[in-house]
Amino acid sequence: MTVLILNKLYINRVDTGELISGASGRGRTQAFGSPAYENRSYANGRQRTVSAVGETGHIPYTLIRMDLATCLKLRLWKKITVQVRDHRGQKWFGTFGAVDISEYMPADLYAASFTLDLVTFTEGV
Repeated sequence: MTVLILNKLYINRVDTGELISGASGRGRTQAFGSPAYENRSYANGRQRTVSAVGETGHIPYTLIRMDLATCLKLRLWKKITVQVRDHRGQKWFGTFGAVDISEYMPADLYAASFTLDLVTFTEGV
């Protein structure tokens, strides 16, 4: 059996396979919830819960020590389905709508942060 050990964060575009990788910040949290969860009030004070089947997930990531060209490439990948793999062996599919870029030390490097909104994706189809 082959065991793959990753020491970076890897982001692949699903449609082209293009890759961005780099060191990632630690201390990530993972948030999961129910989609379209809402309580509604009706006549005579009745309460009903309206929800959809499934689960939503949001995982924030930060790539550190990135050059500007890689940060700009990540900006171009907004709203495109990507696969993210981390050093723990976790693999997620999702999209992101925004990238926050901040200066990093030394002066020619940057940190890029985004929140991956998980999507359902079947490989090999």
